[in-house]
Amino acid sequence: MKVTIQKRIEVGDIPDQVLEKAEEILNSLQDDVFISLRHMCNQVDKHRGKLSSVRGCVSQLEEVRQTLQGLIDNFEDLSNFLQGYENVLAQLEPPPQPVHPPSPPDIAGLVDAVAELQQHPEDLEEASEEGEQ
Repeated sequence: MKVTIQKRIEVGDIPDQVLEKAEEILNSLQDDVFISLRHMCNQVDKHRGKLSSVRGCVSQLEEVRQTLQGLIDNFEDLSNFLQGYENVLAQLEPPPQPVHPPSPPDIAGLVDAVAELQQHPEDLEEASEEGEQ
């Protein structure tokens, strides 16, 4: 039977808890699963056709399967740690500031300026000549 146990820890300690749980998973994969499977493969290869060896391998394989189930539970714990950490960080982060789009240019003012220049083309010519000098 599985139960959920909740505990309170400081936000700053959560990364350490995550690393500890991940290390536990890695160690179990390396020590329990990998070595057991390697041993089982060696036994099958060494004792081909022997009923007692196959029975022993079936038993070893069941132990590995149970170890893997424990690892799955550890992954679930690790996922819960990270989800809780994500929720806390989201609460601590300031809300994003709304981005205001730039104001459109004053088109009416531009239209008036162009109309003024069209009424006095000589001013535009003088401005152009001064810019070339």
